[in-house]
Amino acid sequence: MPNKPERKYIFINCPFDKEYSKLFKVLIFSLLYLELYPIFSKTVSGDKIRVIEIIKLIKKSKFAVHDLSRNQAKSKGEMARFNMPFELGLDIGSKKFGGRKYSNRKILILDTEPHDYDKYIGDISGQDIECHKNNPETLISVVRDWQSRIYPKNKIPGTTKIWNAFNQFTDDLPTNLSDNFSQAEIRNLQLSDYLGYADDWITDLKAPSA
Repeated sequence: MPNKPERKYIFINCPFDKEYSKLFKVLIFSLLYLELYPIFSKTVSGDKIRVIEIIKLIKKSKFAVHDLSRNQAKSKGEMARFNMPFELGLDIGSKKFGGRKYSNRKILILDTEPHDYDKYIGDISGQDIECHKNNPETLISVVRDWQSRIYPKNKIPGTTKIWNAFNQFTDDLPTNLSDNFSQAEIRNLQLSDYLGYADDWITDLKAPSA
């Protein structure tokens, strides 16, 4: 297997619910394709103090994606979730108070529709907020264009190329993992496992032909 380049870590602060699963997988895949390595709190050991481990992840990464699109209660009597805005606050605080080392961190803030965030976290008005409309291909476009703005001189692949690669990887996965996992296990693959297999697949895809 080809050697992987030095990691450029990106912290992901997104929902872990089933409804968000495909968006999360698309996000992981597209970031890997763009040569960013996702780290997220789902991989943190259960015996750790969560907020301390999240701070460590933020400090380790040069980039971050914060998706605020799940901050509404789903049913009567259910409380809205504020983990995502909380972690965004920690990240913005690191930029403002963490000294020169963290002042240049690049943060992408996501929501479903324009100005939804005004209803529950108006203090971030004025930040650049991008909307994915719960559409996986739109999410790839948003992430891809964000990186293009950060690195305007780089030849960054277009949305269609990344989307096609994601769909090919998705189609290949059941066959590639069939020796070690049942089809049900593949459909419900842990995000940490998914990250590893996607990383290897993209590395092989981009490897120079012999």
